[in-house]
Amino acid sequence: MQVVKRSSTAEGEVIPMHQIDIAVDNPIESNSILLVAPLTVSHVLDRRSPLYKMSAGDMQSQNLEVIVILEGVVETTGITTQARTSYISEEILWGYRFVPVISEEDGIYSVDYSKFGNRVKVTTPRCSARELDEKPSILVQTLQKSELSHQNSLRKRSSMRRNNSTNRSNPAFLNKVQFFTSDTTEY
Repeated sequence: MQVVKRSSTAEGEVIPMHQIDIAVDNPIESNSILLVAPLTVSHVLDRRSPLYKMSAGDMQSQNLEVIVILEGVVETTGITTQARTSYISEEILWGYRFVPVISEEDGIYSVDYSKFGNRVKVTTPRCSARELDEKPSILVQTLQKSELSHQNSLRKRSSMRRNNSTNRSNPAFLNKVQFFTSDTTEY
């Protein structure tokens, strides 16, 4: 993976398409991956990351592109194949993660491809990883705000359920079913 963005040198020279490699992690911890099931490859925002100093706002305002190239060999033919895609800053979703598609029950794994590509919102500070390293209290504050929001959501839901239960004697409400989801589970 690479980040491509406009940058400037200390002397003021503009580099219109500066290409920076991005280190990636995967659960297999190897460059040789047998893709028999979906696998999430990730990039850790640490001091070595070109995205380390970017906040959510910076990410949206930057004119950057993340280029992803997956290359492999088709076992049956030995032919090299390549898949390429890229994501511009507007396509990068801050504060989301992929919904798990693999589940295990009694030692049997199953893959639900209907969830492939689905995302769920997660509590994430809007600051850069650098700011988070410098002020860890930001994470604590973000999580506390999220917990308060979640508790308010549960109170509202409880109130709605009480209001609905008082109306159940009314035949107009008998055939209606209501589904409630938490604010943090967008599917």
